[in-house]
Amino acid sequence: MLLHTVASWKIPRRDTQRRQHSTRGLKEKNQSGVATTYDYLIVGGGPGGLTLAMRLTEDPNIRVAVVEKGTLSTSYLTYQLGNLATSTFVDPTNPALLPSIDYLDITTPIKANGESQHYPQGKMLGGSSARGFAAYTRGTKGTYQKWADTVGDQAYAWDNFLPYLQKSVKFTPPNVTSRGANTSDIQFDLNAYQPTGGPLQVSFANFASPLSTWMKLAWQALGVKPANGFSSGTLSGVQYVTLNVNPTDMHRSDAASSMFAAARNRTNLVIFANTQALQIMFNDNKAATGIMANDLNNKTFPLMAAREVVSCAGVFRSPQLLMVSGVGPANLLQNWSILVVADRPGVGQNLQDQSFVGITYEVNFNTTSQIFNSQFSDFVNNTLFPQGQGVLTDALDLAVFENVPPELNNTLSASTRQALAELPADWPVYQYLPVNSDLLIFRTIESKPPTNDTLSPNYGSLACSISAPFSRGTVGLRSSSNMDPPVVDIGYLNDPRDIELLTVAFKRGRQSWTTPAMKPALIGKEYWPGYDLVPDDDDQKIRQHVIDQVMPIWEASATCAMGRSNDTRAVVDSKARVIGVSNLRVVDASALPFSPPGHPASSVFGLAEMVADMMKQEFAAGK
Repeated sequence: MLLHTVASWKIPRRDTQRRQHSTRGLKEKNQSGVATTYDYLIVGGGPGGLTLAMRLTEDPNIRVAVVEKGTLSTSYLTYQLGNLATSTFVDPTNPALLPSIDYLDITTPIKANGESQHYPQGKMLGGSSARGFAAYTRGTKGTYQKWADTVGDQAYAWDNFLPYLQKSVKFTPPNVTSRGANTSDIQFDLNAYQPTGGPLQVSFANFASPLSTWMKLAWQALGVKPANGFSSGTLSGVQYVTLNVNPTDMHRSDAASSMFAAARNRTNLVIFANTQALQIMFNDNKAATGIMANDLNNKTFPLMAAREVVSCAGVFRSPQLLMVSGVGPANLLQNWSILVVADRPGVGQNLQDQSFVGITYEVNFNTTSQIFNSQFSDFVNNTLFPQGQGVLTDALDLAVFENVPPELNNTLSASTRQALAELPADWPVYQYLPVNSDLLIFRTIESKPPTNDTLSPNYGSLACSISAPFSRGTVGLRSSSNMDPPVVDIGYLNDPRDIELLTVAFKRGRQSWTTPAMKPALIGKEYWPGYDLVPDDDDQKIRQHVIDQVMPIWEASATCAMGRSNDTRAVVDSKARVIGVSNLRVVDASALPFSPPGHPASSVFGLAEMVADMMKQEFAAGK
């Protein structure tokens, strides 16, 4: 997710603000005396991997090893929600990016405009839950019914899957006093959560931007009603957003600080940190038996799984690991002289992600545009944040979900309207997100922050996003080695229907800025792109602006898509087992059958909870 960007390289740090972690259970390499055979080998220490590890090791008889390319981060870039700097997400040459926590993936050029994008992926314990914007929303009831119908398993229907969505999280209501009077009308549904939840914290930040307050009024003026939160199976309306944030200190609550922290003292769990999984090993019966791994000293060694290997390496690296191990499209594998274990054409295909275009105005209140000023940065970092206050405690304030407004519906083609009609009725087409900054400073990998130390104008923006993308991308191989990065074609705007939908989103976003409710907050005319450059009555120029300026939401999924066992496009079945082999599963965002509306992290945690229950039951039964 993308919001509240803050320039970390301008912010002085104090050691007292570093999050302290125990490293108990971490192994930097295959140390002498460390067992090399485990019941379950988990590749990847992100939301899926650490949730599985925590739940499986609740049984002291189950031995688990997690193999993680990174290690346990203590960087403020991972625990300050508001400190995801513009270059942290966009400019891969900037030292603030810290290669120790990010894979530095650069996509192939988008076909529509020729631009490449830096696509952040967490390379640390916690994975991208320690790297993104921490929004916690669930899909709609219709979303999960579509999931159940797609994979042929009603376990994913809302009523059946909800207990697993709830199992991971502990909800704490907002501290309205700390947030201020401008957000006193916040709404949420306590019944969406269990009274006693898991270790992953869900709450609201102790800060809300004035931009979101004004935007809430503007969207309500357009007829959008307040929502009762976004975790009850409905995504419709405008409301403040729950985050994965610890209410006691306003630090990020990610898979490492929650799931790993809950299990770190268990003797039946070992984390192989700074260790690269090279390849999954199979026997003659196509059963996964373990992996070959490579450590910090470039030592290659085997790790064996008595029962199963589970890939939780993420939306790009799970399909890559499968392919270099011989599971994937046969023609692609043969091009790299990889022995085909199972021909699964869907591996690395079907990549889905939301995209957006932005609108920016100068506003008459402070935004994070001021973060490039060292005095302001020092104040918010060293005075406000230690008190759990200020912009650094927040990554996302507000969200608006809605379908195509009736007055704009006739601007869509008949084929686009028909495709939307085939979605569940409660699936929102659009999501609008206030951005407490100027979008221009982090739009592409060439974008650079201001270099002076003066107070700049305050800018606020609106990200106008499609929640029902039709474009598809791919994950391919650069070589036969898992040490090389994958080839990522993000696929934005490959389907012309997405251009239509973003054109409507842009028009609708402009309507919110020009409501009488928004007027008191604005200084001057639209700053970017501006009506002179993109007139409101020129559809062709709006369309071209959408093509030229499309930006990523960074929540890709479905590259090892779940489906029915007889579906040649499916990679895993409804139990997350890789089709065509045995003793191998995939449990991360790549295993989702499609990109859900809202934000997928909650569904990944829920999937991991459900698969963990399955695996524990199978272990107990001796299967």
